[in-house]
Amino acid sequence: TTGGCPPATATGTITVNIPNTATISYPQPQYCVNSSNVSATLSGTGSYLGSIYSATPAGLSINSSTGEINPSASTPGTYTVSYLVPASGPCASYLVSTTITITPLPSVIATNLNPTFCSGGGTNIQLTSNVPGAIFSWTVTGGNVVGA
Repeated sequence: TTGGCPPATATGTITVNIPNTATISYPQPQYCVNSSNVSATLSGTGSYLGSIYSATPAGLSINSSTGEINPSASTPGTYTVSYLVPASGPCASYLVSTTITITPLPSVIATNLNPTFCSGGGTNIQLTSNVPGAIFSWTVTGGNVVGA
């Protein structure tokens, strides 16, 4: 107190708003381009009414309301799927994200292939695939080579 005045007291109400929270996920991080539709899982607290899913870059077939992806209608690639967590009172909206990859159907390309050579001879076959880290194997049955 100053100047002989009694202490002053003030009271009031403070409201603490709790922001909505969310995480999004898919059962697996990677799907083949011929996979069936895959549902998103949304977990967290608060209200999510009216929020949307999106993906970058373009090329992922995604339902903006549910987050369900359609790999068979998507371009192979890696995508960031985002979900807009809505504002809650004075708490601002914000994005949460996860990564999903759509892989192409596997293919094997054989080059330097000489399909005819003499017994005891050999040929140099170079195999490449559109699947990183692919492992190639083959067996010889009845003089014929069967590759995988």
